Amino acid sequence: MAKLVEEIRASKGGSKPGPLSWTGPVVRCYLVHSLPAAAFRMATSPSGHQRTSRGGSATGDMLTLASGAAAKELPDQEGFSSEHWPLRGGTANDENGRHRLLIKAAARHSWAGYLRFAYGHDELAPLSRNHSDTFCGVGATMIDSLDTLWLLGMRREFARARTWVATELDFNRNCNVSVFEMVIRGVGGLLAAHDLSGDVLFLERAEELTERLMPAFATPTGLPNSTINLATGESAAMAWANGGAVLSELGSVQLELVRLSQATGRPSFGAAVERIIRFLDTAFHGQGLLASVIRIETGEAWNEVKSMGAGSDSYYEYLLKLWLLGGKREPLYRDMWVRAMDDMAEQLVFRSGDLRFLGRRSGENLTTVMEHLACFVPGNLALGVESGAVAGAKADEYLALAAELTVACFQMYAQQPSGLAPEVSAVSPVGRLQALPDVSFNILRPEAVESLYMMWRVTGEPRFREMGWRIFQAFNASCRVDTGGFAAVSNVTQLPPQRFDKMESFWLSETLKYLYLLFTPPSVLPADAFVLNTEAHPLRVAGTAPVVGTAPVSGTAPAAAPAMLQAVAGAAAEAAWALEGGLGVM
Repeated sequence: MAKLVEEIRASKGGSKPGPLSWTGPVVRCYLVHSLPAAAFRMATSPSGHQRTSRGGSATGDMLTLASGAAAKELPDQEGFSSEHWPLRGGTANDENGRHRLLIKAAARHSWAGYLRFAYGHDELAPLSRNHSDTFCGVGATMIDSLDTLWLLGMRREFARARTWVATELDFNRNCNVSVFEMVIRGVGGLLAAHDLSGDVLFLERAEELTERLMPAFATPTGLPNSTINLATGESAAMAWANGGAVLSELGSVQLELVRLSQATGRPSFGAAVERIIRFLDTAFHGQGLLASVIRIETGEAWNEVKSMGAGSDSYYEYLLKLWLLGGKREPLYRDMWVRAMDDMAEQLVFRSGDLRFLGRRSGENLTTVMEHLACFVPGNLALGVESGAVAGAKADEYLALAAELTVACFQMYAQQPSGLAPEVSAVSPVGRLQALPDVSFNILRPEAVESLYMMWRVTGEPRFREMGWRIFQAFNASCRVDTGGFAAVSNVTQLPPQRFDKMESFWLSETLKYLYLLFTPPSVLPADAFVLNTEAHPLRVAGTAPVVGTAPVSGTAPAAAPAMLQAVAGAAAEAAWALEGGLGVM
């Protein structure tokens, strides 16, 4: 388990919570997980203020709790299983609109806290009303949030962030950063802002950052070192891995740099990262699942760990998405993904109770745990079915597995007192999930809601929206800080949950974005035109109409942009602005 914790720390946003002593504002904490969706009602007055039942009060975007028989409909937790889905509950457009409005209010609240206490810094420390510079102070949250602001129609906020990118963003930092994190958050965030808005400023800054990262790829195998000094270009492997690099970092820089090559006409970026995939295919030919740590100098496996969680996750995610980004023209990536998914089903999937889960294998031993990081898998499977990567009986098998894994991921939330999932759950023989002591925290991760969004998009089943709404309610109840932002939780098994002073940039970049998209028509972000990277940044697919011209500072789409881009931007803005105008919350 110690090795698992170490790999989680090395994974995206996976640092373990630090000391839990602070002074700061009180965080709202209400128990919401234990009621079915039908028990929740939001009553909105014409003025936009909310009123509550059961003697409660609500301000801002807090939810209201209905009394009465609905609360008695909850099945006993001991017997809670997939048979209780789909839940009852309306799916009318007005309800989806209200859900979008509340999710957008949470995004506004998060963004306001960041601007007030952490402007230009990497992350908000919401409890101390301060900031942290985890990524050398390049403004990770600012960059990571750009496309979320655009998609949610927050154009004034987008314009302010654009001004910061133009005048204050400075990559010349004498500081070591993760190459992987800088690519998925920095390059990916800037590219997505360009691909949505058409503003070439973002493309230029993405190119500038990538040029500072490229020296990390100058190794005998072409496998990049894990860290680099942005000012000097000196790079190094991770010390704890003795010259190795985690698979997820090696295989999760491809989308961004391939897209950058497409947009700039400079093939060297994409060539450097596609070489990595081809090298791994040759070194481990015929193997679907690879070791979670690879030696950079030789390309050999450093360990025997195979999983869909920490250390491995987004490598498998990117195999499929790289095929899609290239317009489905390179069968190697699709074939590698199918082989990996087949091996996963054979070697990592296990059944407990009514559901299937994803374990973690070391050699011949399978550990029956479920990692939250692995909850991207059902959405990835659904994307493979939707895109035609698999068809016929195999597509049916993939989608059935995806549905069970999605419910399993939701159960990581539903079976905890706080309604929030831990980083890792131990799975009992009857499907009960227990948070492991060293990894019982929740840092506002997106993987479960990512898969809920994808499963809803592919199947149209209302139950996936119901699950997503309950997860949002739990976040809103346990993590919202009155003075701005949302705080992570150190132990999801405690009531009230104890928080720690961190709001990861992926809360705005991924979690809230996926929740918003879950209640938004799929046409807002067309599946055939965009691929989302592992930080949920939409990158334009090769062969679709390119974005040209420069957007004005106001953030509106440029006149020269193609009609589809105008439709994408307009649909998102129209949905958000119509709701805001009708409910008076601008």
